[in-house]
Amino acid sequence: MSRYLVYRHSLEPERLKGKKILELGSGTGLVGLVTAMLEPSSEIWITDQAPLLELMETNTRLNLGEENDSVHVTEFNWGEPVSSDIPIEDIEVILAADCVYSEPAFPLLVQTLCDVAPLGKTIEILFSYNKRRKADKKFFAMLKKHFTNAFVEDDKPGERERYGRQGVSLMRLTRKK
Repeated sequence: MSRYLVYRHSLEPERLKGKKILELGSGTGLVGLVTAMLEPSSEIWITDQAPLLELMETNTRLNLGEENDSVHVTEFNWGEPVSSDIPIEDIEVILAADCVYSEPAFPLLVQTLCDVAPLGKTIEILFSYNKRRKADKKFFAMLKKHFTNAFVEDDKPGERERYGRQGVSLMRLTRKK
């Protein structure tokens, strides 16, 4: 997803300017940090479970410096209410990279996506995943009840084929009415 964001930024440098962005399941924080480096005027919440917060804080400090005020490291457990630290009503872009990995978490991730992208709100959701096993189909069946998806086709020539060989897909999700 980071490579795609860099490519899109090269075509449309204003695209993320001043946006409020939420990254779900950030892990190391890579996607959110790349986004912050591309567009320093954006405000980004990188989120994950408590055990990963220190790693994300360290990576934020190492990559953006001590004075960073555009990236917020926040605990957010899927399926739980959205933290009051995240201004969910102002979020314009949601990023989720490689979040389909644990079958017991599938309904929690779908619920969280519904919570952060409420009905009637126009919001851009970029969702990438690595095809791992047949069980992933269960996740997409659950997701399909609430979202439509379109595979991102407008990326750099040749990249989709390379990602596909690696089993990585990038989709744009839209909340069903």
